[in-house]
Amino acid sequence: GKLENWKIGKLENFQRYQISKRNLMPVILRFLCTSLLVAVPMVAKAQDVCTIKLDDGRLVPTVELQIQSWETGDFDPSVPVGSVINLKNLRVSGPGGFIQCKRTMGRTLYSGIGQPDRYGTFKTSIAGVGIRMRMASSGSWWPLSWYDDRTNYFLAAAEDFVVELVKTGPITAGGYIGGLIGEARYVDLQHTFRRIYIEGRGIAVEPRVPTCKLNTPLVPVYLDSISASDLMDNGKGPWKDFSLSLACAGGDIGTSTRMFVVFSDAQNPANRSTTLSLSKDSVAKNVGIEIQRENEELVSFGPESGEVNQWMVGEFGNEPVNIKLKARYTATSLVQEPTPGSANADATFVISYK
Repeated sequence: GKLENWKIGKLENFQRYQISKRNLMPVILRFLCTSLLVAVPMVAKAQDVCTIKLDDGRLVPTVELQIQSWETGDFDPSVPVGSVINLKNLRVSGPGGFIQCKRTMGRTLYSGIGQPDRYGTFKTSIAGVGIRMRMASSGSWWPLSWYDDRTNYFLAAAEDFVVELVKTGPITAGGYIGGLIGEARYVDLQHTFRRIYIEGRGIAVEPRVPTCKLNTPLVPVYLDSISASDLMDNGKGPWKDFSLSLACAGGDIGTSTRMFVVFSDAQNPANRSTTLSLSKDSVAKNVGIEIQRENEELVSFGPESGEVNQWMVGEFGNEPVNIKLKARYTATSLVQEPTPGSANADATFVISYK
């Protein structure tokens, strides 16, 4: 059997690899690329200690406010840690209403999500970028706390806000900051009465770091021939080296980006092993494919989204990058011999930057 002609192609924003076969026991590895992002909604615990009657008459425990998303524009990510990389004056909008609690509201806390760091910022989904916010009428950044001895009052429909993005560490990739960014709580009553969200995809953070792309859309890789009997005797075929060549450019001098990759089994997406399954159109049986990293670890397959079995390729500046890999046949049964024929396999992998 012989594996021939791995064809590696490019998909916009990601890398698509496609490998095709010829002759006995060939393997088709079509390294495709897809991305699936699933937004999980926040579900609030039922709260009845306080009730808000909105201006339209609805009764709710919590008011949801919205901030319009925006773009930071490109910026130098090598500025000192603690620097403000973006400032935005904006209006938080949402329904107004009248809040009524069964007991004194007590300690009131306005805060971002999580714990603030030494820069007064809250962690975001982008490494090295923190977010902080305050009401425009106040000079104090959140968290902000005071004691309220009332049991009811009117909630305004909108307020002016100031939001800053601050560099809190190395910034090696851009992205979006979205979803829930702040909330207001009556701490003693354990009641959240306001939540603040960023609309749409969120704040587009655009540091001038390198971006990478494949140098060529197709890269042929040929595996050495091996007979079914040899594969049965040895359990493995010989390794064949190949590499994925990328060019990283466009970043400011001294900047870098961290590159990650995860491979997935297209035939069996739940596969978390190190053996790629054959596709349904294969003739050969009891044969699989293994892929090895440069550090001699076998690639374990994972889901196309998330970080399960994802591994870091490295951190790169404005420079060429070669992801060195190896591939080989592997027998998948200790008792059943491999049978000759086409051995097609489909895998996907996603290259991402953080």
